[in-house]
Amino acid sequence: MHTPPPSMDVSWQHPTFLLPLFGLCTLLAATESLTLGLSVALIVLLVTLLTHLLMVTLIGIGNRVPTTSIWLISTSTLTALIEILLHAWNYSLYKKLGLFLPMIAVIPLLLGRKELQHHYASLNVCLIKTLRFSAGYAIAAIVLGAGRELVGHGSLFTDATQLWGPWAAPLEQQFFPATMGFMLAILAPGAFIALGLGIALYNFLQVQRRTRVKATQS
Repeated sequence: MHTPPPSMDVSWQHPTFLLPLFGLCTLLAATESLTLGLSVALIVLLVTLLTHLLMVTLIGIGNRVPTTSIWLISTSTLTALIEILLHAWNYSLYKKLGLFLPMIAVIPLLLGRKELQHHYASLNVCLIKTLRFSAGYAIAAIVLGAGRELVGHGSLFTDATQLWGPWAAPLEQQFFPATMGFMLAILAPGAFIALGLGIALYNFLQVQRRTRVKATQS
């Protein structure tokens, strides 16, 4: 009887490799504008911060690191509470995020991997690490949202009034007519293209930095 390779067997029994797909799905689908990208970034930051604060509290009560199931239940509960609050107080944003809002519950699991668990004993260190981990996701969402909206619609914060309310009207800026924009940037394929360009730019900058470091050391 043919036995599959061990690596494939482990992956299917412990499908943690699927977690980044849900995080990436939210990042790509909810960054068609700067307003939406910033909203997702703030929600992710809030859920991640509250989740890790809850983990610190549980450790103080039980004197042991919470299991993954407790972590997942806590994250899902906090995400559901935020979803209920958005439904009640900001239905436009709730409707815009739609299916991708519950997927935000997966992101704290990605941002708070094994290397964060041994910092739970210190509240200050945990907060710093949490902010550092979630800041990367927030920056990616904001940059993708701003870039896609500017290229595809020629504007920034174009839907701020609709999603945030009348107070955000001064934020809306139109740099050139929307008819001159590259519509593909706002559509779903444009999200993958923008992400690919962003990763390529990041890798290029990393190579340049390493080259400069080697040049200074030699």
